[in-house]
Amino acid sequence: MNNLSSKMFKQTMTRLKLSSYSSPLLKKSPGLFSIAGLLKPSDFLSLASEAMETCNGIRRSIEKRSFIRTSEEASETLRDLDAISNEICCVIDASELCRNSHPKEVWRDKAEVAFGMLSEYIAGLNSDRGLYEILRNITSSNLFLTLNEAEQRFGRLLQNEFEREGIHLSSEERNELAHLHLHISNLETTFSQNIIKFKDSISLPSKETLYVLPENMVEKSPKRGHVLVSSDANIMNTLIKYSPSASIRKEVYIHTNTACENNLDVLDELIRNRNLLGKKLGFRSYSHYFLKDKMAQNPENVLKFLHQILKNVQKKIPNEILSIQNMKKQLEGNDEIHPWDVSFYTTMIKSQMFELDQDFLRSYFTLSNCLEAMTLLVNNLFGIEMVEVKPCTQEIWCDSIRKFHFNHDSLGFIGTLYFDLFPRENKYVHAAHFTVRCGCRSLNGFQTPIVALVCNVSPPSPHHNSSTSFLSHTEVETLFHEFGHALHSLLSRTDFQHLSGTRAPIDFVETPSHIFENYVWCAPFLKILAKHYQTGQPLDESIITDKLIPSRHAFQYLELQSQVIYSIFDQLIFGPPQDKSTSEIFAQLHHENNIPFVDGTHWHSRFGHLVTYGAGYYGYLYAKTLSADIWNSSFASNPLNKSVGEKFWTDILIHGGARDPNKMLKLFLGRQPSIQF
Repeated sequence: MNNLSSKMFKQTMTRLKLSSYSSPLLKKSPGLFSIAGLLKPSDFLSLASEAMETCNGIRRSIEKRSFIRTSEEASETLRDLDAISNEICCVIDASELCRNSHPKEVWRDKAEVAFGMLSEYIAGLNSDRGLYEILRNITSSNLFLTLNEAEQRFGRLLQNEFEREGIHLSSEERNELAHLHLHISNLETTFSQNIIKFKDSISLPSKETLYVLPENMVEKSPKRGHVLVSSDANIMNTLIKYSPSASIRKEVYIHTNTACENNLDVLDELIRNRNLLGKKLGFRSYSHYFLKDKMAQNPENVLKFLHQILKNVQKKIPNEILSIQNMKKQLEGNDEIHPWDVSFYTTMIKSQMFELDQDFLRSYFTLSNCLEAMTLLVNNLFGIEMVEVKPCTQEIWCDSIRKFHFNHDSLGFIGTLYFDLFPRENKYVHAAHFTVRCGCRSLNGFQTPIVALVCNVSPPSPHHNSSTSFLSHTEVETLFHEFGHALHSLLSRTDFQHLSGTRAPIDFVETPSHIFENYVWCAPFLKILAKHYQTGQPLDESIITDKLIPSRHAFQYLELQSQVIYSIFDQLIFGPPQDKSTSEIFAQLHHENNIPFVDGTHWHSRFGHLVTYGAGYYGYLYAKTLSADIWNSSFASNPLNKSVGEKFWTDILIHGGARDPNKMLKLFLGRQPSIQF
């Protein structure tokens, strides 16, 4: 890192007075996820209780400052408010990861209880009138203007959060809201857990199934000539994508898209209560409530953005549909496209167009190659060493967990990243980045972040070296996307935990992840990443430039259309109340846009993002437009340029959510970003 950047980092790390509170967790032995004191399941409850007790002490201290007289007192009060957030998050974030990933039920159960305890406590914090009045006295005084940018942003955001929780309402109304928030949180948990816990099998013809799946992935069926196949999402998607049997694809598609039917009622209840929350706080709908502090600002702007994309892609889609129809007519004698045909035929056409043998590609995209390429990437861009270390027994939750430390010459130890990559029972079924502990300044120096990437990529194959995991290019893309989130968390250097890393507006926060996703489509980087697992030889350059990279754009408009439809659906169900069921709305969107659909199916009952991104799923596309602008203008021509990497770090990543995204983007680009697809 250049001298100017190093100086800036040192100044950032020392320029502000630290919080006067030191967490009691620091005195305990490290346990699960490296969290101090988390050595057995019941420790979740102890840590939750201790965190609440510590926070109560901080609250009492803050409440004694009924009148803030100096900038120093204002600054200290803001830091103490953030210390409350940090104490809670250090336990609730760990419980969130545990309840979504730990293989042992007793751990998941105790984490669930701790999560509920702290969620209820947070509801009480959000309705603490005394804390709110002290904060409002700071933000409304002339002293506030003397504080630095991060302090002012934290103060305003925290005040907005208080007010969005109804702090201005009567005591009775605030109690109602607290119960409403808790009920919503429980519904969100139920929806997610129903997806994770859903288990059943489907009986399929043996010959056709084993054409796609290895024998170790199926079980004997009581029905002669059939095998039992788990309804695991990865297995079902593999059959839909690769099975030449239309009947199997249809059966698997309908089975998958009618699963978790009980989630339809949970979703209805969640929609009703979220909208009730929005209306109680003076908003037209939950979507209006949710979007107020986002880059897009309101549902009208979001829908305008989405419909513009839809209008643009629909000009391109007929050619993609025609290709599928022509191929299906050749193979099946008819050109009627069903939902279970799209993935299969687009995969086949891509394979023929670009002659991409997926098994051949997997031999170049191993997990080891990905980790080595990530190591090289962060070193080239940021001067960071990503070093694998052996985890202690008590900190890991599964034998396949891998642990990495991030180190920098000037900053020293930056943080910890865990990889939990392979599927198993009772594990989160999608790919996600979990922040176990946020990075922020504290009395003891810088609190280094702890991050976990939870994915479900292909485990080591029994047909090859048992330690080698062969990945599809799609899995590699997902892995690098989540790695971008992890870097956002690991590389931020904020004064406030509340603004650390990915704690930024939802329509901006996916921007870094899309930047790093682009690397797996970048020829210079693919020469480093894609190496044969036996010989170490790189993938042939002609395959990269003439086949793999062009394949990214094949059928891209159909995929983009699907993402837009999901985003519009998300806005509609959490917008002003509809007189249709969620299944009817989902079906109508497909019919209106001539997208193949099977009435009676409900794919959205397993769409976990409706919980985590409710009214915010559009943010994926919004951030993708921002990242495309950044990538094309700064990274594409020289993707391993250290000066660009350092600028991206110091202009964007380092700030987490502590600076207005528009300001960061303008600083990095030298102009306003382009929101175009």
